[in-house]
Amino acid sequence: MRDVKGSSKSFPKHEVKHVSDHKYHDYVYNLRLTHPYILLMFIGLLSSYHCTFFRRALPGLVKFSPDGKYFATGSADTSIKFFEVAKIKQTMVGDSKDGPARPVIRTFYDHTQAINGLDFHPESPILISAAKDNTIKFFDFSKTNARKAFRVIQDTHNVRSVCFHPCGDYLLAGTDHPVAHLYDINTFTCYLSANAQDSSSPINQVRYSCTGSLYVTASKDGSLHIWDGVSAECVRPITGAHGSAEATSAIFTKDER
Repeated sequence: MRDVKGSSKSFPKHEVKHVSDHKYHDYVYNLRLTHPYILLMFIGLLSSYHCTFFRRALPGLVKFSPDGKYFATGSADTSIKFFEVAKIKQTMVGDSKDGPARPVIRTFYDHTQAINGLDFHPESPILISAAKDNTIKFFDFSKTNARKAFRVIQDTHNVRSVCFHPCGDYLLAGTDHPVAHLYDINTFTCYLSANAQDSSSPINQVRYSCTGSLYVTASKDGSLHIWDGVSAECVRPITGAHGSAEATSAIFTKDER
């Protein structure tokens, strides 16, 4: 695999509290994102499975695992629902031999305020969540009895969005701070770009490109910024991407154009 991590030495250090440090597990899942059929199943579930947690779920706060076997939803009630796609299919077609299937295989409760963002580790069975309680929490979904986070990053701001680097060693956090926070997930050291743009607005979403060579930030003031994934230099600012409206999300195409 090509080294797409780059060096974090180009970032000035930003103080962060290290809450806990447990052994990091190494499992491998190599498949990429979901097939459209899974999305259709999910839409069907939403229309036929009238669960309270779906009505409370924040709009768009759904994330699929890289292998397409699972997805998670985050809610304003601080809960994270973890689903198995195969069981959703059983629920919809009624082919379960062991009675009604239960698509929600786990519920995580470990935040004190609403969930803002979710992401899956690209290789290991780790789900991370971002919340208004200024934390990023790590859940090991390979452990069937686990309901609480096994690692916690205590940020200094409301965490609005999180995204793993494709190599899995780093994650970006978009917060109420105007500069994206880059975390080394092995040491929990946080770095900020030394080339911050003229913006004082919170960041609604952060996303890496598929190779990690670029990342994008979408801000509440309506601006988008595309950054070099190694040097953290802003390579393209886009002011007023949607006129006077705030920029709520952004994503790269596979060819990074």
